[in-house]
Amino acid sequence: MSDMDYEGSLKRLEEIVNTLQQGNLGLEESVKLFEEGMKLSNYCKKSITEARMKVNVLINDNGEIKEMDYKDECKREP
Repeated sequence: MSDMDYEGSLKRLEEIVNTLQQGNLGLEESVKLFEEGMKLSNYCKKSITEARMKVNVLINDNGEIKEMDYKDECKREP
């Protein structure tokens, strides 16, 4: 999983969900896939959190650098 990016992890997670929903696996294989899915889910959550933190944009406001939260940035007039 260390070589996977967010999109790859999300795609694999979707595959796992689809496989588990089919219900054709035994208990051990289902638990193994569930465990992998939980790891992927946690990785995706962490990636989204990190991306949101990066969206805190530094802007130059009258020569003063100011950090602005992404929610505030969406409310700004162009």
